[in-house]
Amino acid sequence: MVPGYDVDGKLWTIQYIKEDGTKQFARESRKNGCFHVVGAATAAEGLQKLANVPVIAIAEGYATAATVAKYGDVPTVAAFDSGNLLAVATALHQRWPDKPIMIAGNDDHKLENNPGRVKALEASLAVRGMAIFPNLTAEQREKGLTDFNDLALENPRLAEHQLEDAVWRARQRDDEQTKDIGKGLVRLDSRAGRREIPCEILKETPHRFLVRLGEGCVLPRGRQAEKGEQVYVPKDAVERVREQSMEATI
Repeated sequence: MVPGYDVDGKLWTIQYIKEDGTKQFARESRKNGCFHVVGAATAAEGLQKLANVPVIAIAEGYATAATVAKYGDVPTVAAFDSGNLLAVATALHQRWPDKPIMIAGNDDHKLENNPGRVKALEASLAVRGMAIFPNLTAEQREKGLTDFNDLALENPRLAEHQLEDAVWRARQRDDEQTKDIGKGLVRLDSRAGRREIPCEILKETPHRFLVRLGEGCVLPRGRQAEKGEQVYVPKDAVERVREQSMEATI
């Protein structure tokens, strides 16, 4: 049983998870905006964990949230499903507006419109947070892997590496990020030729820019990125442009 409570600690629902993985909620209960903090015995303990942590991590289901908590070494919230990510992220952001929020989304690459990725990005944009997804190989995607729990079951060390890096980046956001440094174009070369993707430049590091993509695209290693997603790209792949020319491009 996984209790679901709100930011005030009030219990609104309980999720029952059967041995075969089937999930259901208590009858006539409320799920919207409710969550569970992995590893917390009570709602009060869970809220205290979030109050003390520098970064709030949110995942869809309990299993993925437990994986993020274990390998990312950060208290993690289970929002129960992708449709509840936005409500949970918004509620937590309103409660702790100064804490960065990291959404560990599912990459539902075999489902139409990839709801896991879309909902995670939507939630992260609403709270000016960051969305992360497992970096899966073509072979892993073919096997049906979609989330960090799937990745951890197959390759724990890789999951740990990806989550440690993501949490570190989330913790650095307040110190390093300069919001809206400027506009630019990300140049992507492929067999089909060069494509230029409009972007907002959010942060500059010695060798890379953090950009918010203005269009969906395929990144150099073959990963599909969605409009609005924040990604790191080499500096030499970004051309800064003036506001007027950027507006015309978009």
